Amino acid sequence: MAKLLRVMMVYSHNDESFRNIFDTHLAILKRLEIIEAWHDRELLPGGAMHDDLRHEIESANIILLLVSPDFIASDYCYKIEMTRAIERHNSGDARVVPIILRPTALWTRSPIGGLTALPNDGKPISEFANLDRAFCDIVERLSEVLINTSNKDGSEQVSVTIETQHAIARVSSDLYKDYARKWEKLAMLDHWRGWTSGIYHASYGTLAKKPVENLRELRDWLFPRVWPGSQLEIEKSFKNFLIVLNDFLYVFFRYAKEEEDRFITRQFYKIDRWDKEEYDRLFKIYDKHIELLEGLTDELTRAANHVCGSIRAHIDPEFRLKQGELIVEKGPFGDLSIRSIILKYDDEGEFRFPYKGLEEFEKELREE
Repeated sequence: MAKLLRVMMVYSHNDESFRNIFDTHLAILKRLEIIEAWHDRELLPGGAMHDDLRHEIESANIILLLVSPDFIASDYCYKIEMTRAIERHNSGDARVVPIILRPTALWTRSPIGGLTALPNDGKPISEFANLDRAFCDIVERLSEVLINTSNKDGSEQVSVTIETQHAIARVSSDLYKDYARKWEKLAMLDHWRGWTSGIYHASYGTLAKKPVENLRELRDWLFPRVWPGSQLEIEKSFKNFLIVLNDFLYVFFRYAKEEEDRFITRQFYKIDRWDKEEYDRLFKIYDKHIELLEGLTDELTRAANHVCGSIRAHIDPEFRLKQGELIVEKGPFGDLSIRSIILKYDDEGEFRFPYKGLEEFEKELREE
């Protein structure tokens, strides 16, 4: 039978309602036979409580500290369980992960202040509108931690068994697929041609509010992602997309202003009092800005197509296969035509993966 990773939860009994919800969300990792989770409510009647707790904390591979004001106030949680957990963490015998349940003053100055806490950025779970969403995100992040964690038995290192490795691999693959689905939705891949048209067509530099909200949410979602590390090409493609997206939004909001249901880049070179020199100066700035914005939209399309290709190549051969490559529409051209164009990276051509960064991108545009 596979040797499971032992996960111990350390918490104040005043936070038992949170622990119960968390335990329910951890069930998927138990069903997949990756972990066995333990907390003090599983102590058998008649046992020596202190000895049993000590045994569990000494044998745990991962120790989850459910942090709250009550946790900090508890001498047993803080001085005994947390102190020993940190000792085992520092010696490499266990992994300690703080889970911030409720707002807790100055917890970052405590001995666990230097550890990476969950949820992202240490936002307390109690501040989430949906507790299930918060715990779901935590379990997904924990599955990433499990991928690189091995069981230990006393002082002897015991590798995670093949069965457990396969289960972890399934979680890893499912995590990538979940990320891909969320990215596909927030990036509006099904409406790519439509939402990018405001950049290319007559109303240059215009985006409706909904695409802007989605792109901002996508950027903020991608930034803190912790990746499993088992599909590096996919991770590189997502990180490349994120860098391009961040630069695209930065450049877009240099001049775009909110007006009713959209963000518009007005033709600011159209000045009230005629001054040819000032008009020419402003027109040049505007023209270069629109050129850069269109170029970054091109690059974002290449980056998105590269993500799709990486997903198909490594985890899901059917991912958006029927929809095909992302297309943008440009124009009108001199003959008043609108043209559909596929934009992809070319290993041998001018546009190569990865994106070179905004400074280099602007420099190349100026040299054209």
